Amino acid sequence: MDPTRLFVETVLVVAQRYSIDTKDMGTVLRKLIVLSVKFVSQQRVWQACFGDDYVDWELLSTAPGASRGLLPGVADWLTLLDFCQWDDLCKHEATMQANQPLLHGLRAHMKACALDTGGERAWTLVAKLFVLLLIKGLPSQHSIESLTCGVFKTDTHDACTQLLARQAEHLYAPAEYETALVWLLEACVTGGKELHQVRAQCQAMQEERRLNLKQSRIVVFEGRPRLRDRVATVFKTEERKAQVDVLLSTWESFQGFSYLHQFPVTLSTRAKTLLYFLASQTHWDWRSHLHRILPSSGPLLEKVAAHPVTQPVCACWRAERERERERGRDTHTHARQDLHVIVGVVGSLSMDGSPPFPSLTHFRRECFQSFPVTHVQRLTHSQVLCGSLRARRGLL
Repeated sequence: MDPTRLFVETVLVVAQRYSIDTKDMGTVLRKLIVLSVKFVSQQRVWQACFGDDYVDWELLSTAPGASRGLLPGVADWLTLLDFCQWDDLCKHEATMQANQPLLHGLRAHMKACALDTGGERAWTLVAKLFVLLLIKGLPSQHSIESLTCGVFKTDTHDACTQLLARQAEHLYAPAEYETALVWLLEACVTGGKELHQVRAQCQAMQEERRLNLKQSRIVVFEGRPRLRDRVATVFKTEERKAQVDVLLSTWESFQGFSYLHQFPVTLSTRAKTLLYFLASQTHWDWRSHLHRILPSSGPLLEKVAAHPVTQPVCACWRAERERERERGRDTHTHARQDLHVIVGVVGSLSMDGSPPFPSLTHFRRECFQSFPVTHVQRLTHSQVLCGSLRARRGLL
């Protein structure tokens, strides 16, 4: 597998676990650095760099391996730093000694140990080495040796040993580390475009794997195909749903909903399913959130708001149930024909970048009180959110 794709998949898993917003991959990389450093107050640095952006601090402090960084090993941190550049720091070299004595002293020690590259890229190496020295759980000697060997293409073991010895002779206060780290994170330039492309590919592959797994589970549970199963499910096809919806002038199914509104071809399937999910809500004002999916207000937004899905049940299922009752039997066919659309939306929801709301916290406390504490601590807010929605709609 491509190392970059493998790295991005690892980052996405970590971000989802701690409810970190993944829209901007460059910001995600900087957040992983902040949540993995030692010697400083992570929350103060987070507040200075990212303001009120949400992260699950409780899970971060109680999760197994809290004494280590969020990425597994040195190779992952070196890959992360490959996407970070600090070439513009050379513009501040004249004032570095007065404003950032810690970084100035580190570069002076690197020059004394023959680890300075010179030129504009020199400060990028200084910044990367400084970040590696702050990451929790990383062996300092091995990490900086791996970094410098890749830069100089030669053995730097002795030089790194001398550098660590010089650094140990000059101690700094935690406040100085915080100041230097915040300054570096604000000056960091990340290769976001490539990361965004790989992230989109990874998310598409995850969705494909999810659908393949779902299909395989259906085959396992239902067994071999039988003719009577095909006859019983003749009304469950998308084409048949559209025909019955048109015949009965009902638009409760997802297919009929899409046909009614004549969505443009540029509107993604994801957006259509979200609109269907919102339109099927009955207990809250869903219309005020349509602009999040359809930013440009116009006839389409007004039309969706004017046609709620009062009961997300396909008309063909109701017709089938009526025929069975007329024949004196009821097959107890599941009424929610488009259940897969709603379940798909619920399963794809996440809490990225937003704090848990009171009802979600109450649901977690009430429904998981009989679970083992270690299991509850591993649950992410996204998983609790999906469980809450499924329970509310009776899908569990």
